[in-house]
Amino acid sequence: MRRSLLVPLVVLLTAGGLLPESAAGQARLNTTNTKARNLWEKAQGQAKARDFNKAIETLGQLNEKFPSLGEPYLFKGSLLRAMGESQAAFEAYRTGLPKLPVDASHANDYFTLGELAISFGDYATATDNYQKYLKTAAKSQRNIPRAQRQLLNCAFAAKAMAAPTGPEPERLPDPLNTFLFQYFPALTADSRFLLFTAGPPQPAAKTCL
Repeated sequence: MRRSLLVPLVVLLTAGGLLPESAAGQARLNTTNTKARNLWEKAQGQAKARDFNKAIETLGQLNEKFPSLGEPYLFKGSLLRAMGESQAAFEAYRTGLPKLPVDASHANDYFTLGELAISFGDYATATDNYQKYLKTAAKSQRNIPRAQRQLLNCAFAAKAMAAPTGPEPERLPDPLNTFLFQYFPALTADSRFLLFTAGPPQPAAKTCL
């Protein structure tokens, strides 16, 4: 029989803003294993002290030792997302959420994973989680219209990818795609020239660290 460990968290601030509700509200770990609970409390304390790197490291230990627990993945994902590590956050949410039962307490997590998935072109994962969000979220949730629009976008993208049209894209030759910083391409009015901004790499001796 499992019991729920309830640990209150303060609102956590980062350079990017607030952590999602799943990390800033009441966080639950459904296990009676003492070692898992100790690691969970340690991560909570590190996050409360805003030592997010240490908290992520501790949560990684929890993931390794107790891979069946979904909550540590979600907490780690919320920290990574707040730190701007979107790819790692996506992987954490995508791994952790399927380990937990589908219910309203994870509605915001489904929406978050949907947003992360669609940003990386994983339309199947995005579709699944937007649908779970719409199924579990309260009718007053402000993100419901966006989730509905994103589902339409996912359907359009999946259809377009299944039956692509138009010419096959080709990588342009030098001097394009050769600079570390290369951006703002624009065709001239007669379509004869492509203008762009590029920053050639600096000599090693002049590089500022």
